[in-house]
Amino acid sequence: MSQIKLPTENFFRFVDQIVASLNGFAEAWKVGNGSPTSKWEMEQILLRDCDTATIRSTSEGTKILIDNPGLYLFYRSKKLLDADPVLPNKVNEMMQYLYSELNTPAREKDAQLEKVCQLVMCSYDRRHLNRVFQWDIVPWKGRIYFNSRLNIPDEVLTPQGKLGAAIAVGATDLVKRLMDEFINPDSTQWNGDTMFGDWPLRAAALRGDSRMIDTINAKLSEMKAANVSSAGRQGFITHHQGKRFNGAFHTAIRTNDVGSIRSMWDLYLKHLKDSKAPLGPPIIDMWLLEAIRTERADIVRLVMGLPRLTNFVVSTANFLSACDTSNTALVEALIDHENNGMPINYLGNYFTPLVGAVRYGTLAIVNAVLDAGADVNLRTIPDNASAIEYALARRREDIARALLNKNPDLGDVRVRLVGSRSREFFQLLKDVREKQGYEVQTWEDAWNAKNKPRRG
Repeated sequence: MSQIKLPTENFFRFVDQIVASLNGFAEAWKVGNGSPTSKWEMEQILLRDCDTATIRSTSEGTKILIDNPGLYLFYRSKKLLDADPVLPNKVNEMMQYLYSELNTPAREKDAQLEKVCQLVMCSYDRRHLNRVFQWDIVPWKGRIYFNSRLNIPDEVLTPQGKLGAAIAVGATDLVKRLMDEFINPDSTQWNGDTMFGDWPLRAAALRGDSRMIDTINAKLSEMKAANVSSAGRQGFITHHQGKRFNGAFHTAIRTNDVGSIRSMWDLYLKHLKDSKAPLGPPIIDMWLLEAIRTERADIVRLVMGLPRLTNFVVSTANFLSACDTSNTALVEALIDHENNGMPINYLGNYFTPLVGAVRYGTLAIVNAVLDAGADVNLRTIPDNASAIEYALARRREDIARALLNKNPDLGDVRVRLVGSRSREFFQLLKDVREKQGYEVQTWEDAWNAKNKPRRG
């Protein structure tokens, strides 16, 4: 990268806010392109003083900072991303400063900004992180030393990579300019997947800033209105590209950003090329599972309530996953019939919502399903078992009592006679059965009948 000439005090005003410590900068600087002599001198200064004022007054330190803005920015952004997937606003502030206020030719400014964006983008995509620096292991006297050279992966230099990088750092003007370039019919860089591959939308989701997604949406609407889309088509997202959109939406859910989720889905629906080939229930079901893993009921309700082009029902697997979290709010969201929820008396193989709550949930979850109107007498297929039988089989007396409070029909309820513990559950049902008019057998009689010796 060519040398950047700007007032040192302005430069350090941003450096102090981006680089956490001089030690951190030293680690980033070790993989730079400085000469061995200046590198050694800089290390000595850092180890001896670790003082910002010393660095500012040292010509070598100033030169290294000015010559390698992308280097320390990459290192610092990587450290920040490890702790927080949202790129700090100060990074974007510096990018805008470098882009708008340097007295350098416009082409050189663009190259500087794009290269730094690409470095930052590598921090977002872990698949390419190990390729950013190519390490050569040099053994010497029983020790391992690393010689490195900066290497930008080829994937980052693609139009899609450039767009994703600009989105990652929040460079709105650059995003619009790149989209204009890609949509130009005479441009050899245009590709239908450019804006809807994994990188650009995932970068927008990782930022946690729905405004960047809205910027893309507005730009696409502008292009559609001008009828300059490829081959004059009315939509940009094909069914194949929609499948790639799936990964970005997963990322948006993981960031727990409601605004990003809404904006991304709005973008998808507005610019889908073929309404007959939308994302189907299996993919949306995976989104719902991702939302359940966040254990945030508002995210679950949002995903369930998204306007969609296909019929969708909550799967048994997702309901059981929610029960397994012991989060009552998640289960209540999944059975909310006003928000595309699972029917409260849905009957499946070895499953009803109440049976699922008994098998995998807590007493609070069972009560939530009962309060929603679950039929306590509904039996599963093909084993013809009721919820209370599942509770007794699992020795859950607290859940069994909650079910008995709903006055279930106990005529066909069976208790496995396995020893002294079954006596308690047998007695638990005795009074209720008698009130319902059934003939009641004592536990001893049932036990003797079960263990009656066979003749012959």
